[in-house]
Amino acid sequence: MPLLHYLAAHRTPALDAFFQAVSEIGHGYILLALGAALLWLASPRLGYRAFFGTLAADTLGDIVKALARVPRPWILDPTLVPVPSAQAAATSYSFPSGHVTLFSAFLLILAASLPAPWRRRALPAAIALSLLMALSRMYLGVHTPWDVSAGFLLAAAVAFATVRLAPRIETSPRARAAAALALLLAVAAVWIAFALLPPPEDNPQYAKSVYRDLCALLALLPAALLERRFVKHSPSALPPAYRLPALLLGLWGLLFTVNNLPLLLRPSLGPILAGNLSAAANPLWTALLFPLLLLPLRRP
Repeated sequence: MPLLHYLAAHRTPALDAFFQAVSEIGHGYILLALGAALLWLASPRLGYRAFFGTLAADTLGDIVKALARVPRPWILDPTLVPVPSAQAAATSYSFPSGHVTLFSAFLLILAASLPAPWRRRALPAAIALSLLMALSRMYLGVHTPWDVSAGFLLAAAVAFATVRLAPRIETSPRARAAAALALLLAVAAVWIAFALLPPPEDNPQYAKSVYRDLCALLALLPAALLERRFVKHSPSALPPAYRLPALLLGLWGLLFTVNNLPLLLRPSLGPILAGNLSAAANPLWTALLFPLLLLPLRRP
C-alpha cells in the first residue's frame, strides 16, 4: 500500500490521462482485435498461438481471482482514493491483475515466437511494456504490487508453455489430438468444480468470468480445428486491395459480437446465458466464420 499512496500523491491530470490510456490497451476487446488482425492478415500460426495462450492465461487468472477473492485496494485501505474512472470499471476481485495477465501474455507469446534475431529485440520490449501496464494499474489505484506481480508471472508461465508446446502441436496430429483432449478435460473439470463450490453470499456471480472464459475456449478449439482442416486461411492469398476492407469488415463483425450480440440475446435467454454465448461467438467469428467469408476473395 505505501507504493500506491506514493503514486496517488503524485498524480496529475496529464498522468491520469496517460495511464488511463495505457490501461485501456489491456482490455480484452483491444487484444482480441489485435489478435484477429494478426490471424486474418499476417500469420494464422502466430494468431492462434496468441489466441490460445492469452485466453488460457485469462482463464487461469480468473480462476485464481474467484478462488482467492481478494478485495480491491481501496476496500483493503479506505484511505486510498483510486482514479474514479478506473475504479468504476474495476468490478471484479483484485488478485491477480487481469489487465497485466492479458497484456503480458499476448506480448510475450508474440515476442517469443519470432525468429531469433527479432526475438532478442522484441522480448525486452514486451517485458518493458508489461511493466508499464503494471505501473498504470497501480498508479490508477486499482491493483497492488502483489496483484500485478502475480499477473505478470502467470502470463510469463503461460507464454513459456505456449511457445514450448506450440511447435509440436502445430506439426503433429497426434500431439494436436492429445492437446485438444487435455483442454476439454480441463474445461470440464473446472466447470464441474465451480458448479459444486458454494458462491460467496455477497457475490453470487463471482465465477461469471470463469464460465465465459470456458465457453470461449470450448468455441475456439473446434473453430481452429475446422478452419485449419477445411478453410486453410492464407493471408498471402488475399489480394492487397481487399486487405483493408476485409480488416474493417472483420473488426465490425467482432465489435458486433462483443457489444450488440449480448443485448440481442439477453431478453430471450437472460444475462448469464447471453453472456456465455456471446463469449463463444467471438472466437467462432474470428477463427472460423470470417476466414470462411474470405474464401471467395482469395486468388486462385
